[in-house]
Amino acid sequence: PAQRKLVERQYNGPVKVCGSAGTGKTIVAMHRAVHLARKQPRANLLVTTTAAIPTATAAPSESVEPEAAAASPEFSLLEAQWLLSYGEAGVSQLYLYSAAQNRVQQLTGPDLDRRDASLRPGGEAIVHSAAANGGWDLYVLDPASGESRALSADPGYEGAPDWSADGGWLAYEHYADNNLEIFIRPADNTFEAVNVSASPAADYTPDWSPLGQQIAFVSQRAGSPQM
Repeated sequence: PAQRKLVERQYNGPVKVCGSAGTGKTIVAMHRAVHLARKQPRANLLVTTTAAIPTATAAPSESVEPEAAAASPEFSLLEAQWLLSYGEAGVSQLYLYSAAQNRVQQLTGPDLDRRDASLRPGGEAIVHSAAANGGWDLYVLDPASGESRALSADPGYEGAPDWSADGGWLAYEHYADNNLEIFIRPADNTFEAVNVSASPAADYTPDWSPLGQQIAFVSQRAGSPQM
């Protein structure tokens, strides 16, 4: 009952669940994800963790509501999705969890260290950051085929990508001229990326507005991190 209250409660902001080993923190997180996915079946949930989540998600939905499991074996990227990056032996890979099918699918192999995944609206592509060419570059992955292509090949750092609402643009953080800046670029790579923050202070963690007309980000311009 105590765990269910944490899972189903309506919160007004971030929540930190504390407890010693074995008290059920991971179980609460898994059921919370399923609860949110069922309340908003078209939403995408993004989770990053260093714990053994792929094994922990073996059957979170069955114990909460068995009849809600999908009957069809067909895998659709238009269902509620949960993207996560899971690290093992020093290398992180991407996984996709389908709440409707109660299924975890490994999307990438151990060829590159991958993180910061973002699912394109519609679900047909995943942009992420991968360690390659001596730095971190942006890659786009086709979840259906498992094929990925590089959007950039820079020896520096590019990460935390986010899709625009129409799926035509990407915003991301890029280390340029000894500073962290916010860049945007078309998803089809038709022209070069553009620095849209251009500040001597560090700007990072971009997030497109729902209509794609603005980008929220964190900045050190005031001397401390602020939105």
